[in-house]
Formats: sequence, structure tokens, C-alpha cells
Amino acid sequence: MSAYSVKIDSANGNFSGYAWSSRIGWIAFGDYNADGKIDSSDESISGAPCSGNCRAKLNLSNNQVTGWARVLRYKSFGGDRGWIKLSGTATNGSTYGIYKNGNNLEGYVWGSENIGWIRFNGTNYGVTVVVPTQSAYQVQVDSDPVFPFPAEVDTGKVASSGRTYTVPSGKLNYGMTYYWRAKIWDTENSESSWVNGPSFGTAAHQYPKVDFEWTPKTPSAFETVEFKDKSIVYGGTSISDWLWTFQDAICKTPATGCETVQNPKITFNEVAEKSNKSVSLKVTDSDGFSCLLNKSIPVNVKLPEIKEVAPKK
Repeated sequence: MSAYSVKIDSANGNFSGYAWSSRIGWIAFGDYNADGKIDSSDESISGAPCSGNCRAKLNLSNNQVTGWARVLRYKSFGGDRGWIKLSGTATNGSTYGIYKNGNNLEGYVWGSENIGWIRFNGTNYGVTVVVPTQSAYQVQVDSDPVFPFPAEVDTGKVASSGRTYTVPSGKLNYGMTYYWRAKIWDTENSESSWVNGPSFGTAAHQYPKVDFEWTPKTPSAFETVEFKDKSIVYGGTSISDWLWTFQDAICKTPATGCETVQNPKITFNEVAEKSNKSVSLKVTDSDGFSCLLNKSIPVNVKLPEIKEVAPKK
């Protein structure tokens, strides 16, 4: 037997699907003519007590259920069909129906003289609404809002409950406007429609590629260390600013303000033992694009001083 269930659309409250009763057989919640789809023909069935207004629906504001379900074949009554009214007024003037209470459906419905009253909750039984969760997603990104096939970026169906996606590096071009859309599947394998997100633009060009070197490679404390900027900028720009940050060091050349020149010289302060010192460089181009790079430099203890003395006679 194929899997079956009754579903409630979280967007509009519409019921769909089928339920099974060992007494009366299959019960349809939407596909009332049993043709495998829900359309206008389900609202125009000859002899239906609800013509034009049959659809079972949960009011998402007050949690009340309205509409009808249809018994596709009375198992015990020779194949006749019947209808189940999900809310209404009984002959004694009292109202009846079902409503959603938390994740449960509670209350009574009426199913004609042959079926009688149906209670949705009672001792040791009830109807529980199982809220499906996301099981997969698909994201498409393209410079054309129509999303021609194939899209410039298309994840395909990805089994994941994740709610964020990052486009891999190198997939998008600089200086472009892009559009994106996403869809998800739930744990019932129901697929959503595409939902478009806001467009976004990429940077006009690549950000600076920061790099630098120094000599000597393993300096000692108080030894002059010369730094050489090797950064590259893009998009026809030039470097407008350098900003160096030195850990436990003092400027050598220039004596002040060495943090803002291209190729400074510094000395590291005294260390008790060989240790690593942090040096970072932030480069900004003429368009205001900036990047920062940090490196660790091993610094030895201060070199011993050599003092020349005359030999003893």
C-alpha cells in the first residue's frame, strides 16, 4: 500500500490528501472526485451538498476548520459515497466542528445518518498535526532575473535543513547585479514554489591582495628589521594608504609614523626568550577597498655585545 496522509498547507490552511477508515474506507480532503488532483471539478460534483464551497480549510487566524471531506466509497454500504461536514449547526441548534488546539485537532463532525458523529479526540486516540520541517533546499543565482537554464549558480536539490547559503568563491563576476531565488522541500517531500530574494550587486573589482616580507627572517631584539610591501590592487586603482601594526616594537625609519609608510624599518623590544611577534598590514586602494593581513615573526633574544680588549702582555 502506498503511503497516505492528510496535509494542511501552512500558507493558506487548505487540506489535501486522504485518510483511511476500516469501517467506511477512503476519505478525501480536497480530491473529492478521486481523479488524483485538486481543481475546480472538485467543487462541481453532481449532488454535492457543498457545491462551490467544499474545500476543507483551516482558518489560520482562529484555528477553526470549515468545509467538507468526502467518503469515496462506503465499505459497508455497497459502494455508495457520502460527505462529512467539518463544521455546522446540529438539529438541536448547537454548533459543532473541529479546531486546532496546539498540534491537535479536537471536536466533532457529522457524517450523515449512515456514518453519524465522528469525534477527533478521545480516550487513547486523537488527531495530531505533525508540523513538517525543512529537509532540502535549492538556490539559483543569475544575472538574468528570468533565470534561464542553466542558471549561473544552481545548487540543485541539497539535503539540508540549513537556512543560509554562500556562493562559492569565483562563481560571480565583479561589477554585476545578480538575482537569486530559493525553494525548499519538507520532511513529507512536499516542494515549495520558487521564492525570489532581493537583488544584490558585486564589488566593482577585486579587493587588495595584501602581502609583505621582511629581513632578516628571524631578527633579534633591537636588531633593525626592514619590511617590504608586496601588495597588489585591482581595477586600475592605486594604493592610497598603508597601516602597519607592530607588536612590541618601535619605529626606526622613519623614527615616527613608520606605521603609515610603505616600507618601514623597526626594531622589536627585548624578549626573555625566543617568541613570536604579530605584524599586520592593512592596505586601502584609491576606491576605498581595503584588506588586512597578519603574520607572525619569530624574534630571538638580544644578540650579545662584543667588546674588543687588548691582549694581556
